[in-house]
Amino acid sequence: MTATVEAAKRDASHGVSMNTFILTVPQRRWANLCIALSLVLLGLFLTVVATESRIGAHAGTGTIVGIDGVVRALREDGLDVAQISQPAEHPLLDVAGRALQVNGATVEVYVYPSVARRVADEQRWNERVMGLTTMLEATDGAPARIASVNNVLLLFASDDPALLVKITHAIGSLSA
Repeated sequence: MTATVEAAKRDASHGVSMNTFILTVPQRRWANLCIALSLVLLGLFLTVVATESRIGAHAGTGTIVGIDGVVRALREDGLDVAQISQPAEHPLLDVAGRALQVNGATVEVYVYPSVARRVADEQRWNERVMGLTTMLEATDGAPARIASVNNVLLLFASDDPALLVKITHAIGSLSA
């Protein structure tokens, strides 16, 4: 027992005590707060990485598609498509688009001259915290959706999950 006491005295003389690793309640709260903040920052980082990889993953085959190709793909998937003469524009996009009426929902189609321009545009507005979806939600009230492949970007708002699946499938067929 005296050896243990002598070892404790020796440790105490070097500035190490048994209480060094015991945290007080405020210290524990601070440590827990730091851990929670670290986890939130890690989650945000992973979200950004996943979003960036999503943009690159949907670049498609590089086939240049026009508005007629988009209309054809939507109709082949059984959707009712009507072209609207109204142009579609957003300040965060470099190209002007066309509005389509697809099963009663307005779908804005933006056709870029190249896949690289579409990907660059998507990355640019993605860095502005998804400004496109925010602008669309403010006007229509429904959740905004973005679908993109090759040189085409679609922006639409709909509460209908079946319509979302059909439009996404139709646009996905453009990359085949």
